[in-house]
Amino acid sequence: MLFIALGFYILLFSFLLFLELLVVMSKFGDKPCDYDLIVQHQLAVKEESVRDLVKRV
Repeated sequence: MLFIALGFYILLFSFLLFLELLVVMSKFGDKPCDYDLIVQHQLAVKEESVRDLVKRV
């Protein structure tokens, strides 16, 4: 009985891991989406404001 339960959980874990890796692998070939571009822009703006603040001090 223990081996059946262990086999089931290993199978379930493998299936869920496969699903997660499928999503990750599909993102490798894509160009950046609008959300990624917005986050990059916001990060650049915050870095610039921190640099300006450091220059003033």
